[in-house]
Amino acid sequence: MKILVLDTIHGGKILAEYLKRAGHAVDTVDVYRGRDGSVTENEAAVKVYDLIAAPVHLDPDYRLLNTGAKVISHHEAVAMAVSVPGDALLIEITGARGKTTTAHALLHLMEKDGCGILHTSKGTVRFPEKKQIFKRSITPATLVEVLSAAAGEKEYQWIIAEESVGVTGLGDLGILTSGTDYPIANGKKSALDEKIRLLKGCKKILLAPGIDADIPGAYYSGDIVVVEDDLCRFDYAGIKGEFSNKLLTVEGYREALMTAAAAGCILGKDPSCLGSFSALEGRLSYSIRDGVGIIDNSNSGTNRKTAAAASTYARRISPGREQVLVIGVEADNICEGFPDDEIAGAISDIMPYAAVVVSKDPEYVRKIILPGIKFESASSLEEGAEKAMKYGTNRIIILSVKTWR
Repeated sequence: MKILVLDTIHGGKILAEYLKRAGHAVDTVDVYRGRDGSVTENEAAVKVYDLIAAPVHLDPDYRLLNTGAKVISHHEAVAMAVSVPGDALLIEITGARGKTTTAHALLHLMEKDGCGILHTSKGTVRFPEKKQIFKRSITPATLVEVLSAAAGEKEYQWIIAEESVGVTGLGDLGILTSGTDYPIANGKKSALDEKIRLLKGCKKILLAPGIDADIPGAYYSGDIVVVEDDLCRFDYAGIKGEFSNKLLTVEGYREALMTAAAAGCILGKDPSCLGSFSALEGRLSYSIRDGVGIIDNSNSGTNRKTAAAASTYARRISPGREQVLVIGVEADNICEGFPDDEIAGAISDIMPYAAVVVSKDPEYVRKIILPGIKFESASSLEEGAEKAMKYGTNRIIILSVKTWR
């Protein structure tokens, strides 16, 4: 088959390589920069192709998408390039938020079931060895490499894969973690509609709590599990029970744990073990350093809302303890920033005993001083954490600094 792969930046090169290995004749066009394809846009325009593979975010009015050839997404093209090895169970996860947390909650369920691979934005790791295979993006084309890494080495029982803006449809179970929508493809398509369309290719579909999309045959987490405070009860097809976890009181974790529990029931697994699931590093993880409790909420998504959630969580696990807040921005090249007024607002919301403000501007802290709160400045998350330690063991430290990790 003669195939044209559009967009070499977001995994198109990898996808084209594997399509060639599968026996297809493949050209590529770099639609965004115009310099990195095997042919130019004009050269491709005068050729005849049986199939065109394009990313879901490409403007549908782009001229090479309107030549009369059949057009599929990069996600769908993955199924033409590779297959799921052996009898491995493939779980595909997509959504605007909650993908990584849900994937790790599922890992907690699946880890005891023999060999497997976890593929998320944090890296691609082989289990039970816990050995990182590589660290790539979560574009659909990367799943080609994941499935190829799983083929031929050993017999894998499961593969959990986080993917952006949709799934390949190869999954035994496809999970949508969020009903949040936003425009893509130059504002001409809905990201949520694309995710739902692609999920329909999976054998089974599971929707996280709060998603009311009408998908025939889909499972709804809220129909299988119910949460009250820190207790989750589940009841499905003879699998019935409950587990307790303080993370159920935190919005992001509650949704992820409910979804993972529902997935376990659908797959015939008792999800009770999720009671021992712990927070991920930088996502409300709790540790003790020199006798001082620390909640780490510093990641690229840190904002006013997550800082407040961290404070609420701190009150639950250490009731009555005063809080020392380390907050601010260490990395300013993240798409969604942490504006000054939001940092000041978070401090005002939490009203900690002391606030260590991380900023490149050492004088910035003077702009947001609030009565009754001790203030200090720091130039990095590490320095801020060190300064917070001096306030002693009778308080709890919250790290809410926007940074790459």
